[in-house]
Amino acid sequence: MKIEQRLYPRCSTSEAEFRVFSHDTKIIGRLVNIGQKGLAFRYTPKPGNPAEFKLIDILGTGPARWHLPEVACESAYDISVLAENQTFTGSETRLCGLQFIQLTIEQKERLAILLEQCDAGTHNTILTRRLDSLMIGFDPLSGFSPAAG
Repeated sequence: MKIEQRLYPRCSTSEAEFRVFSHDTKIIGRLVNIGQKGLAFRYTPKPGNPAEFKLIDILGTGPARWHLPEVACESAYDISVLAENQTFTGSETRLCGLQFIQLTIEQKERLAILLEQCDAGTHNTILTRRLDSLMIGFDPLSGFSPAAG
């Protein structure tokens, strides 16, 4: 029997496409789950570059367009795992758990909306509409927000 050790529940992101981008190492990973105090994501490390995740962006792609920028965090774990639903490719896949450090009020609000929709089980249409309202001109390709100037 597996006992949950987290203090706060996590929202699985298997239904939506979310990515984690590391400012430190420019690594992009796939978000596995997220909660109010942290997240877990899978990534493929760059050979010869130690993975550091001190400042990240969380991006929703496709219909779940969403952006939580410049989240300060620290590593809770970083372990090697088997890639899901894939044959052996020779490349390593890792699972990394990050703990958030002092989210801003705006970051907490954006995260709360995501988690609220997850708790309600409405990942698709309602979540997309609510998250789109938070984009306020964010361009996920360039990272530039025209509204911010």
